[in-house]
Amino acid sequence: MAKKVIYQAVTTEMFGGLGKLYGGLGQILRAHGAVADASRPVVKAAPQRRRTADRGPFAVLSRLLGMRGKGRNQMRTEAPEVIPSQRVERYLDQISLTPGRPAAEQIERHLQRAEGRGVALRLEPALRARVDMAEQLINDLHAREGGGRELGDLLSLVRASLIKASVRDPEVLGPDGQGGRLLETIDHLLPYYTTDAGKPRKTPLLHALEELNDTVSGEGADDMACIARRLESILNRQQQEFSDHLSRVVDGAEARLSEQEKRSDILTAIRRQLPGSRLSGAVDQLLGLGWAQLLVQLHIDGQPLEPYLGLLGELEAVFADPGYERLPGSEVTRVLNTLKQGFLLYPVRRAEALVYIKQVVRGLNGGSRVCDPALSRRIESGAGYLERAVGMEREERPATTTDPGDEWMAIVGGLSTGEWIVERRQRARVRMLNLAWRDPDGVRHIFVDGAGDKALDLAAPEVGVAFSDANRHGERSEGG
Repeated sequence: MAKKVIYQAVTTEMFGGLGKLYGGLGQILRAHGAVADASRPVVKAAPQRRRTADRGPFAVLSRLLGMRGKGRNQMRTEAPEVIPSQRVERYLDQISLTPGRPAAEQIERHLQRAEGRGVALRLEPALRARVDMAEQLINDLHAREGGGRELGDLLSLVRASLIKASVRDPEVLGPDGQGGRLLETIDHLLPYYTTDAGKPRKTPLLHALEELNDTVSGEGADDMACIARRLESILNRQQQEFSDHLSRVVDGAEARLSEQEKRSDILTAIRRQLPGSRLSGAVDQLLGLGWAQLLVQLHIDGQPLEPYLGLLGELEAVFADPGYERLPGSEVTRVLNTLKQGFLLYPVRRAEALVYIKQVVRGLNGGSRVCDPALSRRIESGAGYLERAVGMEREERPATTTDPGDEWMAIVGGLSTGEWIVERRQRARVRMLNLAWRDPDGVRHIFVDGAGDKALDLAAPEVGVAFSDANRHGERSEGG
């Protein structure tokens, strides 16, 4: 089952608003009393969009800082001591951040124990905003479809480093900061993560885990540069591998399309030579020995089709006549040489071809009186006869009994090559698929997996049915 998902990078979902984050941070801090301000800013709830609501940076910060569900008086009842970032940095290397509990809370408790203070300690609002934002960005990335356990393991490795780096550097989460680039790199790795089950190829995230496991120390800023370089290197390798494999798939599809067009040309040319529905045995045997395939190969190679194409019409004209006379010697020699040369170029059934040549030459030299009856008998070609001769049989596909409807077919028609979709599979598994190629008529669609290998080859109605089914199952899951 497949579900159309317009693939949005974390750059759009998470970092798109970070350029404005620090400009708006002062408003949030003033809302918490960290900066004096006569007027309290109005914070509007993020628009309720399906599955993506409340994910903008300001909405995340507002939620994390307690602007929803808590009043300012409630937050100030304990009058905690505010901890500046310089004070936190002194203990940062001693703090071990573990999953399952908010990082800001772990930092505060560590400082309280280290300093033996009885009063509650709280990170200054700007610092807490950075720590919470770093953690939320990791959690949001972890929730992305298709990541699975390996993505969780990778994010666990970088979590402490990113959070500690956010304490040291206010700009680390920005689009130009090391943390922002790091999360963006991990996000870009996700499409290349899922491939067909059972393949021996290691996934990019598994490569990342193996290469980073011995290098991550949790020291924050120092780790950020190392992790970013390693992941960018892995991403570059994977993108190059994906591109190489994708090119082979696309080249193969284009070559096959071109070949089908060549076969169609030959089919049309043969029909001009053999316009009737009945054929002589001589032509039937010649086609059965691969003469049409010879014409297709010549056309693909850009070679002239004559005299091989015209021979079909000549033999049909002779052997279809029950009382034909013997041909002149020069004509027989020309036909003999054409047959010999043709079977040299396409020597698939050479022994049978030699027997056939002898029969034809004997019939041409002796006329209808000595002709082998197998050459002069009439054969009803039937539907699809010539198509089979040139190799244009249609691929057998399972019948699509469900009509996807105009809405889903419009979505299929709007797909662009290079676009990613999410395929939902059995046992709640998913994989990212890329639309690598579709034919000029928009009928045939070829999708590749994260390794760039061919994964699905579907007609447009099949894609539409898959989208419709995935949407229907998704609605049932949400409703249940």
